[in-house]
Amino acid sequence: MKGLAYLTQTLGTWLIVGVLGILPLFFLPLTQDFYDTPKWFLLVSLSLVLTLIWTVRSLVTQTVTVSRSPAADRMAAMELASLLSLAFASTNRVEALLTPYGAGTWISLALLFLVGETFLSQKSRTMLQTVIVSGASILGVLAVYQFFGLGKVMAPTLSFLADPRFTPTGTLIGLATVLALTLPLALDSAFHNVRHQKDIAFSLCVVAAVLILGGFVATVWQLLPMLPATLLPLSSGWAITLEALKTGKQVLVGVGAENFLSAFTRGRPVALNNTLLWNIRFTANSSLLLHIVTTYGLVGLAGMVFLLRSFLVPFRASPVALGKLLAILIIFVVQPQFVALILITAILLIDNADDPGIVSFHVKQSHRHHRVWTTLFYFLGLLCIASTGVALYLVGRAYGAERSFYQALEAAQRGEGKPTYELHVTAISGNPFVARFHIGASATSLALAQTLAKPAESTASGMSSTDRQIATQLVQQSIDEAKIAVNLSPTSVIS
Repeated sequence: MKGLAYLTQTLGTWLIVGVLGILPLFFLPLTQDFYDTPKWFLLVSLSLVLTLIWTVRSLVTQTVTVSRSPAADRMAAMELASLLSLAFASTNRVEALLTPYGAGTWISLALLFLVGETFLSQKSRTMLQTVIVSGASILGVLAVYQFFGLGKVMAPTLSFLADPRFTPTGTLIGLATVLALTLPLALDSAFHNVRHQKDIAFSLCVVAAVLILGGFVATVWQLLPMLPATLLPLSSGWAITLEALKTGKQVLVGVGAENFLSAFTRGRPVALNNTLLWNIRFTANSSLLLHIVTTYGLVGLAGMVFLLRSFLVPFRASPVALGKLLAILIIFVVQPQFVALILITAILLIDNADDPGIVSFHVKQSHRHHRVWTTLFYFLGLLCIASTGVALYLVGRAYGAERSFYQALEAAQRGEGKPTYELHVTAISGNPFVARFHIGASATSLALAQTLAKPAESTASGMSSTDRQIATQLVQQSIDEAKIAVNLSPTSVIS
């Protein structure tokens, strides 16, 4: 049993360090969105697998260990705010769970603190910091290469490197925030190695800091001319937030995590029509704070204020403290970036070593009637394993549906009607609660009906009875799928 307990402890530690460390670099060209979607699924999968490992460790050791640190409690407050909005504001709860800033994200981040922090020691936090800094230095090098066009020259077979703005983070804004947040971590590692007289490690940290700084400068140089045509101004974001919170219920719980585009369409200032942003639909507000208030209302604002205290209390003068101050600034004034939210969480985990708040509960020592408690303990443990397994299965189905939908879009671009139709059906069967899947199926069915009708228009005999029947069925299916999309997202501006 001791060997299994050690194995679960080691596995949990390496999962946190490895996955959180590579997330800023992680992207997969297998779904409609190459960047945030894979990162989101990896984050959620990490939290669920950690919960599974934590449950096994608890059953083996007959001890329940959780983190009750201030950061864990404050992340739980954001989780509660997201769940209240999910219950009382969201019109499509599945889509609300699957959005990057929806309840699924905050539940996962809360689990990272509640159970994930029990796997972390001071040494593993240092390892996490080292992996993150190493990943950021790679991003810095890639940013410089892309800035000078070297990526295309060095890897001409990779088409995405032809875009000078390509970055694994997804956007230049996301890249700039990641590099800005990790530079203090690199400096902190350098100072730590100087104090412990580790000259080689110090030199490597200095090199990493230089690469990160160089990448940041190159990114900002590219980004500055693009800002007027890419960023939603804070004044417009504030106006959208005020418009969204006019009714009583929305003041409390917002419009719902999946409904920001509708809120943007209703509340966008008329002045935007006179700018370069006149034809852009924004799926997130001008800052993370404004986005949370718009989608979660006052409960979201309370959760964010509570969470922001984690960056200020306790406050110790150090490079990591500078990173935490930068995180606050980013939350207030920078367009929401999912990769930045993950990195901010990692910084809180790294800097929480002095107050992890680990609480343990041993079953056999809990009560003189320990047999009853032991039976209940094992029952709840097995229930947790079963629930986590079901959640992992559903997350896998959701990812498979996203993959099938993207394959349908690719088949449509190639003009392959039948595969497009079949892949839309596969996507809907995998996750029937996503409105855009039904919208895609509706458009495909209508296009196939029109394809059948075109040859008939050029002939005197017209359509055969079989083709007419198939075309009629396709048109009816197109109508049915459109109705389903409207019912799933009645407030959506695209359904």
